[in-house]
Amino acid sequence: MDLVYDITGNAKVLGPALGLIRRYGRLVLLGDTGHTSEQNVALELIVSGLRIIGAHASHVPEHATEFQWWSMVRCYELFLDYVARGRMQIRPLITHRVKPTEAPAIYDLLQRDRENTMGVVFDWF
Repeated sequence: MDLVYDITGNAKVLGPALGLIRRYGRLVLLGDTGHTSEQNVALELIVSGLRIIGAHASHVPEHATEFQWWSMVRCYELFLDYVARGRMQIRPLITHRVKPTEAPAIYDLLQRDRENTMGVVFDWF
């Protein structure tokens, strides 16, 4: 692959993610373990000429400028366009569908059990 995203922050994912990238490919790293001793990237990075791009929402301006074409608005539009056209699969990320009245309980669950609470959708109807 030319490009792989690692948004997990899980050290067990980074190594295999690097193995998916073609020579001179790119890895966009959004998540981080916070512990460099858990990350092992040297061999894949050096031998394959990979580029790691650190990404965070604070790097993107809210609105486009002449120097920064990509903005938060354009990123949101692209994401929603991909979802609408089926190019971005989000259904597997939804782990819970709840009524708004269940908000306190689901927020508590999000704090306690992040591994099993990937995505929450509020059913407003």
